[in-house]
Amino acid sequence: MQLVVSLFAFLLVSKDLMLMPAPYAVRGLTQLVALALGVYWLARSDDVRLLRSLLPVWAYLLVLLASAAMSPYPLFAGLQAASLGACVFFFAGLASESSASKKDGALILSRAAILAYAFTCGASLLLLFAAPSQAFESLYGGDTLGEIQRFRGAMSKSSMIACAGGLLFGLCITTPGWGRLRLIAGTLGLTCLYLAQARTMWAALVLALLAVLWVYQSAWRKWLLGVSVSALAVIAVLPERTLQVDIPTGAQSVVRTEGIESLSGRVGLWRAGVSAIADSPLLGYGLTLGALGLPTRMPTDARSDASLHELTSVSRETLHNGFLQSFLDTGFIGALVYLGIVVLAPIRLLLHDSARRYSHVLFVLVFMAVANLGETVIYSGAVFDGVLYWGMVVFALAIGHSANTRARRRRSPPSNLLQGP
Repeated sequence: MQLVVSLFAFLLVSKDLMLMPAPYAVRGLTQLVALALGVYWLARSDDVRLLRSLLPVWAYLLVLLASAAMSPYPLFAGLQAASLGACVFFFAGLASESSASKKDGALILSRAAILAYAFTCGASLLLLFAAPSQAFESLYGGDTLGEIQRFRGAMSKSSMIACAGGLLFGLCITTPGWGRLRLIAGTLGLTCLYLAQARTMWAALVLALLAVLWVYQSAWRKWLLGVSVSALAVIAVLPERTLQVDIPTGAQSVVRTEGIESLSGRVGLWRAGVSAIADSPLLGYGLTLGALGLPTRMPTDARSDASLHELTSVSRETLHNGFLQSFLDTGFIGALVYLGIVVLAPIRLLLHDSARRYSHVLFVLVFMAVANLGETVIYSGAVFDGVLYWGMVVFALAIGHSANTRARRRRSPPSNLLQGP
């Protein structure tokens, strides 16, 4: 089972490498096989309780199909919904099969992600030394910054290697076992995150690890609370001029202080996105097609004869905020279900993980939710980061809703950060 899930993760991650041939074929075949496996595993199981626990996810998939039916391009939007649905069925089947065989499906998925991301980050650092010019991309950083250079490694976009590095480092911290491999992989992930200079992913990493410490390491709570209160007290007492300090040059390269005011051009894009919601408020434009509502897109892309290449280009133009993107993609109906899942999944996890074994699941849920504020990462089935999130949602909702899971939970020791093999 570990081999199957690791191969699934590796194929979905590797399809986004710059030199990967036929990425759409790799994605399609991988997810088609995953769908078949998921349906097979679910058919072998009679765990109706587990299926009922996933009702929010099934509801979201139905909304995606309804949105596709109302989309200007129903076939394209429908295929995107089917792609995500295939991944959800795969993870639901994995949860069912792992529960029946008394294995930890969430741990299997976390380790598969570590292997896939370690390969990606390792390849990216090798490319940096072998062909430095290929390891960077030019991005528009707003009117103030203009064109900027960002590290992307072997991936097609800098945001993707940053997200992969952040997730890899956090999973190496929170996933039990594989001590030496986690140390090496975590170093690779942190290096790539540093080179990518992604503020959003740094914030997501820090907040997710703090959330894990608070929940799974109760001894740290008083220290975290004490440091937070002390910092707020210092800020409140000190005069304003005292807080105006110069950030060292090295830190400026990571924080990218020159782009904070406009958030690297995101503010203007968000305003355009908010204004566009009213044009298709109920079910949106279809999954990944929310950019059709933007003023710069509508005149050229609202055509019935748009090619696959044009629609793919539209799907890649996101709003750099997954929550706002959901309103344009699936309207208010889909966005409410989407937001409900983002909130419900960690709550259900905390309520049912009484043995405190799933720190890696909470890390992914919090990391992706925070990162989703500055990048569109909880999105479709096109990128493994989003697929990993939906897999962890499935396990968060399913934990505690299976007889085998409940029995195993009573016997298992609690999870421990920085736990060795």
